Amino acid sequence: MSESAKYLHLTRPYLQGNGIDCGSGSWPVIPSAIQVELPRDRFKAYTSRDLPDHVEWPGDIMDLPFKDNVLDYVYSSHLIEDFSREPLPDRPHMPTWPKLFKEWKRVLKPDGYMVIIVPEVARWKRTIELGQAPNCAHWAPEPSLGDCTRIATEAGFLVLFERLTDLDPRDYSILMVAIKPRE
Repeated sequence: MSESAKYLHLTRPYLQGNGIDCGSGSWPVIPSAIQVELPRDRFKAYTSRDLPDHVEWPGDIMDLPFKDNVLDYVYSSHLIEDFSREPLPDRPHMPTWPKLFKEWKRVLKPDGYMVIIVPEVARWKRTIELGQAPNCAHWAPEPSLGDCTRIATEAGFLVLFERLTDLDPRDYSILMVAIKPRE
C-alpha cells in the first residue's frame, strides 16, 4: 500500500465534493477527483532515470482551467517536493510552492481544503539508508516540518495541522491540511 493510501482515513473528511488530485501519475488515490497530471510523454520523461535538465510542466498546474471558488478540495501527494519552495534563477518556469498554493487557493471555495502529503527530508534519507530506492524525479531537497505551513500561511491559508506520518516505522512523510478561510 502506498504511503498516500495509508493516510486516507485521516484525509477522507477533507476530500468530499468536487476536487482535484494533482500529480497522481497513473495511481490516483482519489479516483473521484479530477486528475491533474503531466501529459504521458512528459510524465515518462519526468520519471526517467535519464532525466533531462528539466521537464517543464504544462500551464494547467499553474493556471487551472477552473473559475474562482469552485472546488471543495485540492489533494496533492508526493508532488510539491519536485518543485522549488522559492523561485530559482536557473529554472524560471518551474512551478514554485507560493505560486502553486495561490493558484490552488484561487480555485477553492471558501472553507475548501488543501491536503498535501510530502516526503520529509531526514526521514526520507533514513528510508534510503534502509534500502528504499530514491525517487529519481525529486531533484529538489525535500521539505522539513514547518515548510508547508509557512508557505501555505503566506498564501492565505489557515493551516489546520501539519504532522509527520507515523503509522509504520518506514513512513517518511509530512501530512498537512489547510483551509481557505472565508474572506
